[in-house]
Amino acid sequence: MHSSTTTLLLFAATTVNAIGIRDDCKDVHIFLAKGNNEPYPGRQGKLAGAICSGLKSCDYEDIQFQNALEDPFCDSVTEGVKNGIKQITAYNKKCPDSKLVVSGYSQGGQVVGDILGGGGGVFFQNCVEPDLQGLNPKTLPGSKIVAAMVFGDTRHTKDQPYNVLTGEGKDGLFPRPAGMLENLASYGDAFRNYCVETDPICAKGDEVETHLNYFDVFTDDVAAWVKERVGEDSTTTTTAATKTSTKVKSTAKETSTKEEETESTTEAASTTKDSSTVSTTKDASTTAAASTTADASSTTDSTSAPGRATAGEASSDAAAPSSTDNAASSKGASLMGMIIEWSLADPPLTEKGEEQCAQLRENLISTFSDKIDNVDDVAIVVSPMRRTMQTAMLALGWLVERGVKIDGNADWQENSSKPCDTGSPLPSVSPSFPKVNLSSVDPLWPDKTSPSAERYWYTKKSILARGQRALEDLKKRPEKLIFVVSHAGFLRLGVAGYWFFNSDYRVFDFEAQGIKQREETKAGGMGLSFTETVELGLDLPEEDPGYDAEVKA
Repeated sequence: MHSSTTTLLLFAATTVNAIGIRDDCKDVHIFLAKGNNEPYPGRQGKLAGAICSGLKSCDYEDIQFQNALEDPFCDSVTEGVKNGIKQITAYNKKCPDSKLVVSGYSQGGQVVGDILGGGGGVFFQNCVEPDLQGLNPKTLPGSKIVAAMVFGDTRHTKDQPYNVLTGEGKDGLFPRPAGMLENLASYGDAFRNYCVETDPICAKGDEVETHLNYFDVFTDDVAAWVKERVGEDSTTTTTAATKTSTKVKSTAKETSTKEEETESTTEAASTTKDSSTVSTTKDASTTAAASTTADASSTTDSTSAPGRATAGEASSDAAAPSSTDNAASSKGASLMGMIIEWSLADPPLTEKGEEQCAQLRENLISTFSDKIDNVDDVAIVVSPMRRTMQTAMLALGWLVERGVKIDGNADWQENSSKPCDTGSPLPSVSPSFPKVNLSSVDPLWPDKTSPSAERYWYTKKSILARGQRALEDLKKRPEKLIFVVSHAGFLRLGVAGYWFFNSDYRVFDFEAQGIKQREETKAGGMGLSFTETVELGLDLPEEDPGYDAEVKA
């Protein structure tokens, strides 16, 4: 038995700086509301670090709410608003002299907007958020908020006095009514709503990247404004705020509705799933690669946004959202604010997804082509779903042209049992993928719900077992370099314990026990992914939330 390496290729999200709250009171205390399916603190961690940098006494805490893909959008927002008000109120009581800063991104932007201006309405998939009362800027704790800002807000409304950037004259997906707008305006110069005119969420634009890079582009300017608001000069030298753990582990909610938030799977009207490429090796010279899909099409909005990547190999699922993966990413993920149609079965890639595959192809050729001397030492393993096979052929076709074999394997399919995460009968797709060997695919395919298909159930036990089985199968293969095209949710929660986003990849080596990621891809091979690890199986259901347990008994 050889030792082995696994490489995952996915579109990635940026890493974030982490500072945390302490038990003692600070002069400046920041509250962050993260984007859909982001880990705490999400992209805004960079902003919190920039604000606290140079301040004598500053820290932050995360507004606690569960907003993974599995969670209904409205329930997540409502939880965030209620918890945010409780946390702000509690901190103000404990530290009455502290100046408060509140920031929210994407779905978290809606949360912050509701905290300040009140909430309520009908949103994605016709979910209903109850009427919620916001804080009053003239009474505590609202009067202690010296700066509040939202970025890429789903409820952005045109021509408001607090709007900032080129999208100021654009409506977002769900503009606010007059009463809420008046409440927000009552915060005066303390509130800003940042929106770029090409952002698909806050301005109904067509450039997903602009929704994802607010904190790469505007962090310094926003931090300077906040420091001006708190009355501290940004050049003041001080001790940096230290990190303490205030994060709470979210518990999975049993629900069949999911929103995605990434370049094309964030929560966008046009979202997709992620597939990723894994590369593993069996000995010092053996490598296997895994990547996820890019964008697939499974949304109800006419605006097409790229989809998120899933574990395996980065495929371009712009149209097929993954029910288990929705972290925002800088390349190829769905955007919050777009409606996801989970009922679309095994959707294909969108045009954006195909573009992502082209970018991935260029990167893979430049990275791996000179490392391949013998095509017999290389293999491609792919989830038999339409978007992953498309991704494999578009991004890895250059290897297939050289004679590398590509095998379908049902173990690498996505987690959930929703139509968008369930494959098609092989006779209906095999003519479109003549180069993919589907002869060894489990005859149970695409069954994921019957008693006989327990190994593919959407349960924690089944997914963890499937991940272990998939890795063991790779380890037994004779090839030295194996590219695996799979899905972000499965790669993250069932295989690797890392985030996988479209258009990025990771490289892993097999060890005696499990796999180990290579240091050079800690942030993804293209440098776009979160570096934080994720607990395998985190929040996966004990029973499939879409089915009655008695049916499977």
